[in-house]
Amino acid sequence: TISQLSIVCQVYSDQISNSLLADPLFCFYYFASPAYAAHVRNRGIGGAVPGINLGILKSLRIALPPKNVQIRIVSMLSAYDDLIENNTRRIALLEQAARLLYEEWFVRLRFPGREHTRISEGVPIAWERQRLDCITHINRDSLRGSFDGQIEYVDIASVTPGLISETSVLDFKEAPSRARRVVQHGDIIWSCVRPNRRSHAVIWQPPTNLIVSTGFAVITPLKVPTSYLHQAVTTDGFAGYLENRARGAAYPAVVASDFAEATIVIPSSRLLRAFDEFAEPILAQIHNLRTQSQKAREARDLLLPRLMSGEVAV
Repeated sequence: TISQLSIVCQVYSDQISNSLLADPLFCFYYFASPAYAAHVRNRGIGGAVPGINLGILKSLRIALPPKNVQIRIVSMLSAYDDLIENNTRRIALLEQAARLLYEEWFVRLRFPGREHTRISEGVPIAWERQRLDCITHINRDSLRGSFDGQIEYVDIASVTPGLISETSVLDFKEAPSRARRVVQHGDIIWSCVRPNRRSHAVIWQPPTNLIVSTGFAVITPLKVPTSYLHQAVTTDGFAGYLENRARGAAYPAVVASDFAEATIVIPSSRLLRAFDEFAEPILAQIHNLRTQSQKAREARDLLLPRLMSGEVAV
């Protein structure tokens, strides 16, 4: 935060006659530059967990250009961060809109035409409960060991609820042995390890060589659209089902059969189409916003060290 950054800048008061000469956001970006981060790491002390203390922090020096130059640098870099933050807020609103409609129609049963629909045992009479393996493929395909080439790999640590945060481009021969699961557009991946963390994501317009860890269950829709299936397998109830099926103390985990045996409610084809017409464009828009944000991060990270070193004039 700005206040935290201001406190950090105060550390340099012995070197800077007037601490106001240091713009807090400029300091933040300066500390974030790869060269300065490496410099700080090299000053770390300690064996197993190296770190720096207040004395080391006070002894560090930064190169401060004139205040007006600092402000121009901050303006250039923060424009990227503002775009990323704006996209993040838009994504959250889009996700909320899809979730709210799913809950309204398929949990509270306030769907169009409900006035003329009979309910039996808590479910509209035309709806069905089906096992997941009857309407999807679970772990449809795996990469053979004879494959030769590059892959873009997703491991479990790279996935948080609803998001693949990063991928690694690797030569398959040097990739981890768990880099095997083949995915395609519209698949849903769910971490089998520690399902309470809810590490899942939708695969949307992936590169042709995208491979995920065998630690994921890959759910490929067959009879329902991805937009509906994604909501159905990420509810609190579904996550709770996986948590109850998890085995192991240190690393509780589920297996493919746990996903296969799970049941979800399948509404009428008319409602499925109506929901997909609303929710599928949301998935596409979220993908576009995340792609835009990733490009903004890459551009910012490319520009940052050049601005801090003076290579790019402002």
